[in-house]
Amino acid sequence: AGMGGSGVGASIGVAVARSLIGQEGFGVVGESAIATVQALVIDSSVKADAGDLVLTASAQQTIDALVLAGSVAVGIGSSAGIAVSGSGVWAENQIGNRVHAGIDTGLGYTSGQRLSFISVQNVDIEASDDSRIHSFAGAASIAAAFGGSAGLAVSIGVSLARNVINTQVLAEIAGARLVATGDVQVIASSAANIEVMAIAASLAVAIGGGAGVGVSGAGASAMNIILGGTAASIDDSAMGVAGAMAVKSSASSRIEATIVSASIGVGGGNVGVGASIGIALARNYIGYDPSHYSGAARYTSGVDAPAKIVKGDVIRLGPRSGARANEVYEYIGDGDLLRADKDKSGNQKDLILTQDYADTKLWKQLTATSANQIEASVTQSSIVALDDANKTLNLSVIADNLQTIDSAVFAGSVAIGAGQIGVAISGAGASAVNRIGSQTLAYVGRTTTVDSNHDGVPEINGIEVDGFIHVLATDNAKIDSSVMAVSVAAAFGEFGASVAIGVSLADNLIASSTQALVDNAALDAVGDISLQALDTSQIGSRSTAVAVAITGAIGAAVAGGGAYSSNTINTEIRAGVDLVDAQQRIGKSSIASAGDFTVQAQGDAISQAHVLAAAAAFGMAAAAAAGTVSINLISPVIEASINNAEVTAAGNVLISAQGHQSADALVASISVSTYGAAGASVVQTTDNSAIRAGLGDDVKLQAAA
Repeated sequence: AGMGGSGVGASIGVAVARSLIGQEGFGVVGESAIATVQALVIDSSVKADAGDLVLTASAQQTIDALVLAGSVAVGIGSSAGIAVSGSGVWAENQIGNRVHAGIDTGLGYTSGQRLSFISVQNVDIEASDDSRIHSFAGAASIAAAFGGSAGLAVSIGVSLARNVINTQVLAEIAGARLVATGDVQVIASSAANIEVMAIAASLAVAIGGGAGVGVSGAGASAMNIILGGTAASIDDSAMGVAGAMAVKSSASSRIEATIVSASIGVGGGNVGVGASIGIALARNYIGYDPSHYSGAARYTSGVDAPAKIVKGDVIRLGPRSGARANEVYEYIGDGDLLRADKDKSGNQKDLILTQDYADTKLWKQLTATSANQIEASVTQSSIVALDDANKTLNLSVIADNLQTIDSAVFAGSVAIGAGQIGVAISGAGASAVNRIGSQTLAYVGRTTTVDSNHDGVPEINGIEVDGFIHVLATDNAKIDSSVMAVSVAAAFGEFGASVAIGVSLADNLIASSTQALVDNAALDAVGDISLQALDTSQIGSRSTAVAVAITGAIGAAVAGGGAYSSNTINTEIRAGVDLVDAQQRIGKSSIASAGDFTVQAQGDAISQAHVLAAAAAFGMAAAAAAGTVSINLISPVIEASINNAEVTAAGNVLISAQGHQSADALVASISVSTYGAAGASVVQTTDNSAIRAGLGDDVKLQAAA
C-alpha cells in the first residue's frame, strides 16, 4: 500500500510446487520410472496340490497438491494513485510406476525351456495401479488506485498446472509348465486418475479526478498427461487347467479438469478507462506425449527468427515459450505469415511467439504417439482341459478400455469505463484440446505342440478346452468437453466507447485401434468360439461464446462472439483370423468348434456438438457479430474376416462388420444490436467409414450354416 501526494502500492505473490513420485526428472514426460512394485516367481517350482498360488502387485501412489498465491496493492494519493499487483502459481506433479506380478523368466532364459513348474489348485495373478493426482492451483490479484488527479491500477493473475502419470502394469505367466485343478486368472488393471482445478482471478479499480485507468488480466492453464500400458499375458507356457481361465487387461484412466479465469477492470474519473482480458486453456492427453515429438522442425523459438512462415512449416516452441514450451506445431493456413511492426514501435515482433497456436484452423499440433496399450494375449503356449466332470475350462481373453476425459473451461472478462469520457475494452478466450489415443488388443497366436515331460500336462496341439473360447477387445473411450467465454464491456459518460470480444474453441480427438485376433493358432472348443472387437468411442462437445458491449453515451459499441468445435473420431476395429503381417505366418490357423464360430467387428462412434455464439451491442452507434463453426469427422475402419485358416463348426459361422456411427451438431449464432448485426453458422460433417466382412485368401470352411 502507498499513500501520500503520489501514492504508489505494489505487490507480487508467487507460489511454486513440484511433486515427484518415481520419475527420474522433471520436465521429461517420457523418462523411465524408478518406482517398481513386484510380486514374482522366477524360474522356480511351486507345488501346493491342496492350495493356491496368489501373486499380487498393487500400486496406489497419490499426490495431493494445494497451491495458492494472492496479491493486493493499494495506492492512494492526493494528486495521483498508482497500484500494481500480480500473482502467479506453478504446480507440477508427476507419478511414474512399474507394476509387475506373475511367473517370469530370468536372465539367460531360452525360449522353450519353461523352467518354472507350478502344481496347485487355483492360480490368481493380479497387477494393478491406482495412481492419483489431485491438484488445485489458484492465483488471485487485486489492485486499487485512488488519486485526486489520476488513478492507475494494473492487476494480473496467472495460474499454471502440469500433471503427468506414466505407469506400466503387467500380469503374466511366462516360461512355465502349469497344472491347476481349479481356476486360473491373470488380471492387469490400471486406473490412473488426474483431477485438477486451476483458477485465476484479477481485479483492477482506478478512480481519479482527471483520469482513472483500470487494467486487469487473468490467465489459467492446465496440461494433463496419462501415458503407459496395461498388459495381461501368457507366453511360452504349457498349461493343464480344469476350471475357468481368464486373461484380462483393463484401463480406466480418467482426467477431470476444471479451468476458470475471471478478470474485471474498472476505470473512473473525468476520463475513465477500463480494460480487461481473461484467458483459460485446458490441454488433456491420454496416450499422447505433447512435448516429445521427434520429427524435424523448420524453426525453433529462441533459436530462429524467421521473417516468414509458409504453409507446411513446422515450429518447435523452445523451453522458455511459456505454457506451450517444448510443443511442436505445423502451420496449415493458406496465407503466408510475415513479420511486421504492428504497434508502430519501430521493432518487428517475434513471428513465432506472437502466434495463436490454439487456432486449429491455422495450426496443427504434432505429438508423439506414446505407449497406451491395453493388451490381453496368449502366445507360444498350449492350454488343455484336465479331465474333471465337475468343472469346465472356459477360456476368456479380454482387453477393455474405459478411458475418459472430462474437461470444463471458463473465461470471463468485464471492463467498465465511467466518466465524462468512458472507454471499456474487454476480451475473453477459452480453449480446450482433448486427445485420447489407445491400442486395445485381445490376441491368441503362435500356439505350439508340447510334450508332457512327466509333469502331468497332457500332450496337446494348441488350445483345447471343454467349454467356450472368447476373445474380446472393447474400447469405450469418452471425451466430454465444455468451453465457455463471456466478455462484457460497458462505457458510461457524456462520450463513450466499448468493445467486447468473446472466443471459445474446442478441439477433440479419439484415435484408437481395437482388435480381437487369432493368428497362427490352433483352437479346439466343445462350446462356442467368438472373436469380437467392439468400439463405442464418444465425444460430446459444448462451445459457447458471449460478448456484450454497452455505451450509455454519445459513442460506439462493438461486440463480437465466435465459437468453434471440432470433433474427430478416427478408429480401427478389427476381428478375425490371421490379420497380422502375412510375412510372419508360420502356418495355417486351425479353428474347431462343436458350437458356433463368431467373428464380429462393430463400431458405434458418436460425435455430438453444441456450438453457440451470442453478441449484443447497445449504443448510439452499435454493431454486433456472432459466428459458429462445428466440424465432425468420423473415420472408422471396421473389418471382420477369416484368412489362411481351416475352420470347422458344428453350429453356425457368422462374420459380421457393422458401423453405427452418428454425428449430431446443434449450432446457433445470435446477434442483437441497436444499429447493425450479423450472424453466421457453419456445420461440416464427414463420414469416411470403411466397413468390410468376408472370407480372405486360402480358407477352408465347414459349418452347419
